[in-house]
Formats: sequence, C-alpha cells, structure tokens
Amino acid sequence: MGHIVVLDLSQNNISSLQGFSKLYSLESLDVGCNQLSEVVEVKHISSLPCLENLILLGNPVAIVVDYRVRVLEHFGSHAGEICLDNDKPTQKELDTVAVLQAIRIVKEGRTPTLGPEAPSFPSPRIS
Repeated sequence: MGHIVVLDLSQNNISSLQGFSKLYSLESLDVGCNQLSEVVEVKHISSLPCLENLILLGNPVAIVVDYRVRVLEHFGSHAGEICLDNDKPTQKELDTVAVLQAIRIVKEGRTPTLGPEAPSFPSPRIS
C-alpha cells in the first residue's frame, strides 16, 4: 500500500486519520462526508511529504470556527502547498497560520524565527 497516490474514501464513516500516517506517496486524500470531528486528526497526515490535496468537506470538523486555518496550521511551513477542499489557502489564511504557529512556539518556550532565512536562537535558560 506504500505506492498509493490518490485515495478517495469519502462517505465511509471514518472518524480518525491515524491509519493514513504512513502513506508516504499519497498526493490526494478525499475523506469528505465522513465522521471526522476533531481538527487534531489532521496531525496524523500533516507530515506526509507528497500530500497536496485534502478534502474534508462534509465532516463535522468542517463547521468548526476557523476550520481552514486550524487545519492548515498542522501543515506548518507546508500550509501554502495544501489545496484544502479544492481551494488553495488565501494569503490571509497563511498569515493567520504563521501567527498561530509563532504563538504556539512561544508558549512552548522556544524562540521563533523571523523568516525563512533567519537563524534560530536557543531558548533562554531561567535559573
């Protein structure tokens, strides 16, 4: 199953994406009209290196406030490469994702980088 590129599992009562985490060649995943209700499920597929297209419409998760931004946030620096529900992210969505990622980094006690070429500094130690 390691060579699957396109997978359409819409309308199958799927409630978790955990089983998809090792489909490394997957480029397109349609899990629309299932039972996915938690944004955190996207974490299971967010590190797939080839994933470009993701369809989640028709799931309970798609009615969550800021659904698109919260899903895209899991893809980190690759958020701009993901076509979510047949739409590329807008610049506003990508900007919001960047802010949310920076806030999360600060909460974790790390120092955020200021751009793609900016050096990363170690977190200060508090005695």
